[in-house]
Amino acid sequence: MSHPPEQPEPTDHDGVSEAAKSVGGTPTTPDPEPAPHPEPGPEREPELDVFGRAPKGRPDWTHRKGEPRTFALFWMIYLMGASLLMVATIAAVQSISPGVVRPAARAMLTTATIGLFVLWPMVRLSQKPPEGSKLGAVFADLLVLLPPLAALTLPQALDVLADWPIAVVAAVLAATAGWAVLFACLLALALRTLHHQGGDSWHRVLWTILFTLLVLAPPVYHTLAVTPGPSPNPVVAVPGPGSWMSPLSLVSDMIADRSAMGRSAVIGPGHWVLIMRVWAVALAATAAGLAATLARPARGA
Repeated sequence: MSHPPEQPEPTDHDGVSEAAKSVGGTPTTPDPEPAPHPEPGPEREPELDVFGRAPKGRPDWTHRKGEPRTFALFWMIYLMGASLLMVATIAAVQSISPGVVRPAARAMLTTATIGLFVLWPMVRLSQKPPEGSKLGAVFADLLVLLPPLAALTLPQALDVLADWPIAVVAAVLAATAGWAVLFACLLALALRTLHHQGGDSWHRVLWTILFTLLVLAPPVYHTLAVTPGPSPNPVVAVPGPGSWMSPLSLVSDMIADRSAMGRSAVIGPGHWVLIMRVWAVALAATAAGLAATLARPARGA
């Protein structure tokens, strides 16, 4: 008896037989070729800080950029320079009296005020935006900036220095703190804008110019274009024109020479009204910033 010729076992397009597929329920496929390993590139040198130290467990100091530590050091050096400016001004005088110290004290506080409201935003805007809450970062800056400035201002009430009334010194500190809180909210808005826009250098420059104009433009304009008139009440100090428009204008007006009134420096009820207005705007801006910060995670959820 003759047998029919055996038919070849059917296979699929990969060359795997149907019987092989039926054994164990899984086909046998060829092993894939191992992927080539990339050649190791040159090792990146770790970034060093100002003291020549490398970060531990990180390739650079990105996690520390934007923190107020470095600025705190430069801020102390800056205030020390302002103090040395005051000392150098009165060093040539043999007999030191409050009348001699007051012009130097005014120059020192003017220099410190410019540093707080111009150099602080300038340094912040030139750094990498801080990670996390921008509002929290700038308020952390205030904890570094305001105490040394207060330590520089409070002694001016002593009779061996400027001999200003304690009310004037307290008003200067209150006005400076209120304007600082308001500038902190504006700076947080600037940092948030830069973060969303990728930190474009032109936006940094524009924000820096804005902060500089807010501080310097009003006092320069009123010094050159406005002639102060006589006070309607020679006993009560009235805020100068435009003193509410800038922190430098308000501080300069409160420590201005009031020798015509028989006092070293005088503030009136109008100055306290301006200070309360500044604080009202600053607290409203802070509340708006906190609300925006708390609402952001809820929108992303």
